[in-house]
Amino acid sequence: MILVSGRPSVEMLSEALEEKIYAFLQKPVDIKKLKHKIETFYAFNPDFELRGQKIILFQDDWSVKINDVLTELTETEFKILRYILERDKEVIDRQVLIKYLWGDSKASRNKLDTHLTNLKNKVPFVKEYLITIPRVGFKLK
Repeated sequence: MILVSGRPSVEMLSEALEEKIYAFLQKPVDIKKLKHKIETFYAFNPDFELRGQKIILFQDDWSVKINDVLTELTETEFKILRYILERDKEVIDRQVLIKYLWGDSKASRNKLDTHLTNLKNKVPFVKEYLITIPRVGFKLK
């Protein structure tokens, strides 16, 4: 969200930070600056509309907002969630996801499963919609 105000106050700016306001512009607003702020916000913090739910990812602090509920994640949980959301309806190969997260290091299947369990416990959307495809990987239903 971008906040525009003609009379900013410290209290207003403090509340804006708590609400994850991406940018603050003071009136009169330069349309070019506003357009630039909007473009950079969506490039850096993608949003998704999936299964009737509005999902916004905040890369700066590894959090997610789903239907106005903000949840903090670890960096790994955030990367898993973003990877899954960007591949809606695709089958996600477990080994490809492990390589994406940890490169060529010897990350185990259990390591991924632990992060997925934590993510499901924090984000009800993932628990409800992410299904396991045995011996292959995952998919959003």
